[in-house]
Amino acid sequence: GMQQELCVYHDMLDELEQLKAHNEELERQSAELLEEHSSHKKKLKDDARNTLRSLDNEVAQLKAELVQSKAKEYSHNFKIQTVISEKLALEETAKSLRERVRTCAGEEINRDPIGDEFQKHNIQTIGSEKQVSRRSSLLLSLYTEAMRDCRQKLEMEVTNAERRKPTAA
Repeated sequence: GMQQELCVYHDMLDELEQLKAHNEELERQSAELLEEHSSHKKKLKDDARNTLRSLDNEVAQLKAELVQSKAKEYSHNFKIQTVISEKLALEETAKSLRERVRTCAGEEINRDPIGDEFQKHNIQTIGSEKQVSRRSSLLLSLYTEAMRDCRQKLEMEVTNAERRKPTAA
């Protein structure tokens, strides 16, 4: 009896020791898993912080690029508005000049505005010729030739304007 109970008791003690060893092994594995989990969690947090920092930097860079793009867009729009304003002013000037040409072309045919203008210049030229010394006769001939060329060009412009003028039916 008693020996049998001692055997059972020893078997129970052996089983208890095995269970204690197994429990210690499980506690060690649990501690390792907790350490791995903690380490993994820390790594994930660090990765998340780094990713967030990187994204913040990218957002800041994109905002700066957006500001630069808006500044360029404003500059381009300003230049475009300036060019449009200049174009409109030039169109108005061209319109005014066309009106003046039409008005000049519509004046009396008997009147020779070019001839009148050059007659004034010729009178001035004659007065100038009297004042010019003999040494500058070359300059005088160049001046006279230039005046003659200007008169021819103006006469051609008036002739062309008259040709372009619609004829009355």
